[in-house]
Amino acid sequence: MRLLLLMSKCQLPSMMQSWCIKDVISYDSIIYDEMKRFEIRACYVSSLIVLLSSIMELSCTSEKNFQGELEYFEDHADETELQSHPIRLSNTFTPLVNIVDSKALCFNVTRGDFAFEIVDIRKGQILGDFCPIGHGHNEFLSLLPIQQIYQVGDEWKTMLFAPNESRMVTWNITESIKKQQTVYEHVVPYSWKDKSPVSYSKQVVISDDTLLLYTPSVSTFPNDMVTDPIYQTRTLGTNEPIREIRVFAHCIDGKDSKVLPENLLDASFSLKPDRKKFVEAMNWLPQINIVDISSGRVSGFRMKNTQDEDVFETDMDCALFCYKRVVSDDRYIYALWSGCARNELSADIAFDMVHVFDWNGKLVRKLKLDCPVSDLVMDFHDGSLYGWNTEEQVLYKYDMNFRSSKNPL
Repeated sequence: MRLLLLMSKCQLPSMMQSWCIKDVISYDSIIYDEMKRFEIRACYVSSLIVLLSSIMELSCTSEKNFQGELEYFEDHADETELQSHPIRLSNTFTPLVNIVDSKALCFNVTRGDFAFEIVDIRKGQILGDFCPIGHGHNEFLSLLPIQQIYQVGDEWKTMLFAPNESRMVTWNITESIKKQQTVYEHVVPYSWKDKSPVSYSKQVVISDDTLLLYTPSVSTFPNDMVTDPIYQTRTLGTNEPIREIRVFAHCIDGKDSKVLPENLLDASFSLKPDRKKFVEAMNWLPQINIVDISSGRVSGFRMKNTQDEDVFETDMDCALFCYKRVVSDDRYIYALWSGCARNELSADIAFDMVHVFDWNGKLVRKLKLDCPVSDLVMDFHDGSLYGWNTEEQVLYKYDMNFRSSKNPL
């Protein structure tokens, strides 16, 4: 329209031309004002859309942080009282790690030149110190805690990880006891520093050439970032990734919490003996997570009417410390329940309740321990249940005769 008016003004009288020019200028001003108003409205709408999208994204992120299906269970189950038999381990005051075939593998804190000592529970005797610490041949500066002991023929073995040297180490426990010296079958270079800012903290063997590894949530320096907790399966021989498994998508901020953000999602871990699944029992949520390793499917089971994620937005001073330890056999999961407030915890506190779940996440029984324990351990060989009391320095073996194929839980 503006173009037509400009073309026609040359053919009109001067008065008309003057009128037309004013009209064009006035019309331009109207268009300009309308365009400015449109731009302002568009900018406002755009900002509103971004704001709403951000709110929705935060809401969805909060809801979807747990990467599985969550079911709730009632805190009701038949209760059985377990009787114990105390075992005092002579000349040893080391934290319990694992038990296999009545042999207790303990952290060696009495001698700095070996990582583990093995104690014969039946005889109460130390069988030897193993896995030398140092810079020499087949020596390592540190070895991560044992998460699994598996059987090959008549021999018991475990996979150790030496983060400083980036080595995966197969330790033959049976041969080491026989020969009274450490027997490493394989020492495999296994780099991790190019893949993660923090080392693996769990390592278990899934098959001959497949490992399940866990990278914990850790605060890193100097950027003070907190890493996300991640499980992954990788090949042993070539160190290639197979599958990444996230129980939670990311760590929790917990800016007001007295519990460090990297510890809010902490959980005890146990691998099912058939190596097809693993379970987590969470410290700060009344929840267990069962993960199918081949598919990566995550299933969560949380106690009703108790603590939920809202607790992470508090100072957590009175938050419940939920599960301390979890162990398992092929049929059941045994989770040591605390239920104590954070401000009541101490280094040697002990607990007397074990929640028993099946591998479908159903709470099937509660076990009342006659003697409270600080830690829970299961013999990889026969499924015997043990508890360690830190304050008393006593190992308790519990009578599990009620558990049988004819009398399931």
